[in-house]
Amino acid sequence: MIILEAIKGIKQYLSRNEYSKSSQDKIYRYCRNQLTGDIFRELPFKNIFDYQGPLSFLTMGNYLDHFPQEFKWDEYVKNLPLNILEQKVVRKLWENSPGGSSLHCFLLYLQKEGLIATPLILKAKPKWKKEVEKLLQNLPESPKTLKEGLGYYLSYLIDYNNITDRGLQSKYTQLKAIINWLNENRNIIYLKEITLELVQEFLDYRQYERGNNPTTIYHAVSAIKGMFQFLCDRKHLRENPLASLIAKRNNTKLPENVPSPKEMEKLLQVVYQEAENCKEKSHYKLFLTTRNWAILQLICTTGIRLTELCQLTLNQIDYYQGYIKVKGKGNSSYAKKERKLFLEEGQTVDALSEYLKLRICKHTDILFLSNRGLSLRTTDVYKVVKKYVVKAGLNKKYSPHKLRAGFASMLIIKGIDPLTLKEIMGHKSLTTTLNFFSFPILLGASITTECFFSKTVMSSTSWVSGLFTPSNRLPSIKNHHNYV
Repeated sequence: MIILEAIKGIKQYLSRNEYSKSSQDKIYRYCRNQLTGDIFRELPFKNIFDYQGPLSFLTMGNYLDHFPQEFKWDEYVKNLPLNILEQKVVRKLWENSPGGSSLHCFLLYLQKEGLIATPLILKAKPKWKKEVEKLLQNLPESPKTLKEGLGYYLSYLIDYNNITDRGLQSKYTQLKAIINWLNENRNIIYLKEITLELVQEFLDYRQYERGNNPTTIYHAVSAIKGMFQFLCDRKHLRENPLASLIAKRNNTKLPENVPSPKEMEKLLQVVYQEAENCKEKSHYKLFLTTRNWAILQLICTTGIRLTELCQLTLNQIDYYQGYIKVKGKGNSSYAKKERKLFLEEGQTVDALSEYLKLRICKHTDILFLSNRGLSLRTTDVYKVVKKYVVKAGLNKKYSPHKLRAGFASMLIIKGIDPLTLKEIMGHKSLTTTLNFFSFPILLGASITTECFFSKTVMSSTSWVSGLFTPSNRLPSIKNHHNYV
């Protein structure tokens, strides 16, 4: 199939998937007017020679400048075969084209209709990553300015410290804020101008004028001290002016508002009812509501972390044994250790099975996807939780992390021992797990303590069974493993 035929077919695809009239017009206008030009600018020179025809006169350089004025390149590109869209061409289109969302819709259409064989997995690069990449370019032999020192430090963290993207973003954000404040308010540019008093002024500004909490101040101190200590160790500075800088970190702060078992059951009832009501509506709405039901069921009945949920793949689900395998957060050896989260028989298994029947996207094995076929971001799951928390009339401050804490409190009420809870929650330290036993919600609750000091620890699967028993539970779906 040629590109022109694919452009003609996208109108029917948009109409079938219930895109609004304005969205249909916008996407089709982009594909008709701009897509061909973008493709032509990004085609590799060797691909041009694969389809010689009128292009055989091109030899080198910027081939756009070599065309005669009468050459109709737009018509030429429309008649090129679709297999000219290699992965690297698509990547360039995604990064450089101003019609990003329309382009992605066109590529998703090609993928779903089976018009291209190569899987095209597109993900926009975050703004902070682009800034870091720019910062790491053309670093001098020895840093003199604060920005150059920041570049050296980030390069070390990436190459030798095995830091995660989330950790790198946190370090970069904290140090960027300090450098910008020193530059704008104290006109400080060079490393040798930094003193303990200047950094303390910045910390006072963040604490008293911006109202940052002690944990945020601690992270800022940790970032700036780590950077200057690194520069001293690498002999870029004679001495560390921030060696005596100290910031106390508060003890682990537990969520103040943890949902009770009745509130979590009410939340699951609301999302379940919405999924049931959408069965007679469009596939689009049924897909979203069923996906949201499965997400909330997993959070409330397994205590899975938000990042673990977003990174969950189809291969991590074992329906025969009734569990999912996840890895903890971070890049440490402990975090890379897999742990099993057992699925509650009934609602959780049913929710996943119903969702997998509606999940038709084949280009990625990520479990939870958006309506555009992309993996969900943590902010997307936050919005889902907030939406149903409001619908259920619960505390608006409830978040995925607080639902995870609510799951832990339910297990404690059932009488789980700390060691088993530590393994289920994926904590590195037992001290973190013991903090969960001081939730205000547990005051006055009848907690079974007979197993706390028993010699044999009960298995994890026995704790999650029967956490929720709604009266109108869906019947269990057999052979649900066939959908994976």
